[in-house]
Amino acid sequence: MCRARIFFLAVNLSLFWVAAPLAALLSRRRPLIGLVFYGLLFTNGLAHVIPMLLGRGFSPGTLSAIVVFFPLFFWVARACFGPGRIPYRGLAAIVGAGALVHAILIGSLFWFLDGGIGETLLAAIQVLNAALFLSVPWMAGRILL
Repeated sequence: MCRARIFFLAVNLSLFWVAAPLAALLSRRRPLIGLVFYGLLFTNGLAHVIPMLLGRGFSPGTLSAIVVFFPLFFWVARACFGPGRIPYRGLAAIVGAGALVHAILIGSLFWFLDGGIGETLLAAIQVLNAALFLSVPWMAGRILL
């Protein structure tokens, strides 16, 4: 198996096939967990748009960010956060969770590419990253809501 495949498999299985359905199941009792993927969309969008703005070229992710990710994020932010709704600190928590996931994901990938860790540890980090991704809004929800 190609070395990159285990990484993408670990990211996609843990985040989108396990964490996302779990977040949906928990969303009624823990709204920040249910909304955390919008923070991930926003930070992923920034990861594509900022390099384009810095002159590093256009990627398919840039188009997705502009057409899908940012509009969804801003719609959810307007509909769910603010006076009489979830406090804006909750919005900061879901964006922070998205930024943390991206930092760990990219950091561990660079560490792997530099030879600092093997692919088994790289995959394990992605699984733990998904668990951390759900725990940040869970903790924020316990404090804020």
